[in-house]
Amino acid sequence: MEASGIASNVESGGVGKGGNIEITTGSLSVTKASQIQTLVRGSSDNRTPGGQGDAGEVKITAKDTVSFDGRIGGFPSVIGSVVLSGAVGNGGRIEILTESLSLTNGAALSTSNEGTGDAGSIVVRATDSIRLEDQAEISANTLGGGGNINLESPLILLRGSGLPEDTVISTNADGSNANAGKIDIKTTFLVGVPKENSDITANSKQARGGQVFIDVSAGGIYGLQFRQELTPRSDITAKGRDPSLTGTVSIYTSGIDPEKGLAELPVTVTDPSNQIVVGCAAARGNSFTITGRGGLPEDPTATIRGQTVWRDLQDYSQGTGVGQASPQNPQALIGKPSPRLVEANSWMYDENGNVVLVAVEGNGAPSTYRSRQPNCQDLSSLAAPQK
Repeated sequence: MEASGIASNVESGGVGKGGNIEITTGSLSVTKASQIQTLVRGSSDNRTPGGQGDAGEVKITAKDTVSFDGRIGGFPSVIGSVVLSGAVGNGGRIEILTESLSLTNGAALSTSNEGTGDAGSIVVRATDSIRLEDQAEISANTLGGGGNINLESPLILLRGSGLPEDTVISTNADGSNANAGKIDIKTTFLVGVPKENSDITANSKQARGGQVFIDVSAGGIYGLQFRQELTPRSDITAKGRDPSLTGTVSIYTSGIDPEKGLAELPVTVTDPSNQIVVGCAAARGNSFTITGRGGLPEDPTATIRGQTVWRDLQDYSQGTGVGQASPQNPQALIGKPSPRLVEANSWMYDENGNVVLVAVEGNGAPSTYRSRQPNCQDLSSLAAPQK
């Protein structure tokens, strides 16, 4: 649509509620000062009274996008519900259900009351995003009671150019004894740029400031900050006539403080050398591995069964040949040749009838050498390098 409009009016002198406007479409694009609005006109002259009745409602349902862009002179592209000066009635409700709403270059989504009565309400539910850029606005301002704004979308983005009252979401009240309205925002990310003067306000010049409730429990607010007064930066305010009439700003987050519950890491790195258990030197370079299911009997006379543990029956109580030097004087072993270890290659019965593993020499006679249980100190001493 270009420089055109859709309207439902209560004319001057008229009495009764204005008609409703409902649009269902895939996408809606409004440009160049085109307007969709419901209106209650004021007095056209001193003889004719202003309209009396509430403005109608506007409902837009778009599967994909709703976009309003641009202005001509002082007239923006707008979706509005307005009660003009001299009229009596309340502003209407504007509801938009879509995937994405975009307001750019001065476009406005607005309900206001310049006569007698309350401003209307605005409800926007966008499944993807709500974007306001370059002097765009969503407002429910009034000279009477402030209106209500309810926005729900995963992303709400405000971009401005730094001009005063640049890009705003507002429900302000200017009239005598007129309290500001309520803004309710539920989003994952509320994003503005600090220096671009994008504001969220519920201010009253003559009475109490309004209420701003922002739920970002699954995300956060970036670039906007609550302040007592409006500044050239991006602000969130609920200012009243004086500090005693200041409204409320409530920001609900997940309550997670990333600085809490974290363990302080040590400055120095731990030396791992004193954290390792040093094994006996007798076990160095040796290993014993069991594979498969069983194969070794519990004792030499037992039958082989699965999952058995081998038990050594050799007598180590009387060691011979190795380690005769005192453990307290391991240097006594240095220089002495290590005893020759011979691998067992046969077995025999001893005097008690026990089976003993033996090494048979070349003449067929078993060796008289019998090993004893190794001593860690002995092996450490034997392994010491010669000097």
